[in-house]
Amino acid sequence: MNQTRASRSPFFFLTAAALTLALTGLAAGCSDDGSDDTGPTTTTTTTGTGGTGGTGGGDCQTISLDGIELVSMHEDQFDASDSVPVIRTPGSLANLSGDPASADRLRILFDGDLGVGVHAMDGDPNQALPDYAATFVPNCTACAVLQEDRDPSNAYLKTYTVSSGELEITDMVTPHQTAGVARNLELREVEETAEGTYAFVPGGTCYRIQEATFDVRLPNGCKPFVAGSCPADQYCMPLNAVGTDGQCVTGGDVALGEPCTRASTTSWDSDCQLGLRCIGDTGEDPTCQQVCDVLSATPGCPSDTLCGGGYSICMDVSILQNSGTDDALVGEVCATDPEALYCGGAGQRGLCYDDDGDGALESMCVPFSSAPSQCPAGRTAGYVAYKAGIDRSTLFCIPPL
Repeated sequence: MNQTRASRSPFFFLTAAALTLALTGLAAGCSDDGSDDTGPTTTTTTTGTGGTGGTGGGDCQTISLDGIELVSMHEDQFDASDSVPVIRTPGSLANLSGDPASADRLRILFDGDLGVGVHAMDGDPNQALPDYAATFVPNCTACAVLQEDRDPSNAYLKTYTVSSGELEITDMVTPHQTAGVARNLELREVEETAEGTYAFVPGGTCYRIQEATFDVRLPNGCKPFVAGSCPADQYCMPLNAVGTDGQCVTGGDVALGEPCTRASTTSWDSDCQLGLRCIGDTGEDPTCQQVCDVLSATPGCPSDTLCGGGYSICMDVSILQNSGTDDALVGEVCATDPEALYCGGAGQRGLCYDDDGDGALESMCVPFSSAPSQCPAGRTAGYVAYKAGIDRSTLFCIPPL
């Protein structure tokens, strides 16, 4: 199997067997949207709570969320994670607005470094919708997107972004496991301009949601790589590729490298010793593999292995040759393989990226990030797509194209 390797691509889809690490017996997910989506769906569990419709004001029609449970990406599809935390209507939802016979989707988005408190919604549609030139992921502090009337080709006929409102986060286990409420959302129809940006449609449709409460904290949710996140007889297993979301799991006595068994295809409980993940490459039986932290300056992997692969495990360098590896540390020139998808040596993980393609600049080892707001001025977040594209949580900061 091949994978994308492009020196100036703002997003990489890692599909090599050694990187996707497809799980034995894991059911394939299906998408509920078009190709411009930032997250797939397959309903699994729902722990959010529904919202209520408002009275509406001015030119806005009221949307009611009565009886609709909002979910996280991971709840909607096991192992899925987006470039930013997402609170959304479930993929099984038949309709929310527009044509009653067509499916819709509402997403509340916020930056991965946002904390507990009350936050004003960003009213600029370009903060919510990437144009894939200046931005490649949502860049809002907090925002909301409604996609309406999905057609047979899986494209939505209309898109709306929030023009006003607020998000209150009342509790946070991780950025992807929160409880709170979005209030007084005004969602206005947007269209793409001739310049490739987005603008509200003059006289376009407007919807209002007075209140949408949510609770997407998982049972035994935890923050990975933080001491005391789980009871002593459990381990905080990373759920997303960048390692910022987790769930306490149980283990057993099976040692590193030995064959193992998972409790189910929708949990990471297994008979591996704590700190090991039961996982197998495509077509191979799973074995216990060491978990590591891709954001740490000391991931903790043995020599001749590198941390990553979408499941935060130490992988033998020999299986990463198609992906490309370079010994450059973060911030250094990638001299061996300027297009390598693995760099950082024994330190923090990153990938090699050339800011100007065939220009005078050299390809550098760019560190991975977990929130668009972590990118400095003049740079914006791209993403690496793991797990057959359903996990886009691993970001890296680059100049706009």
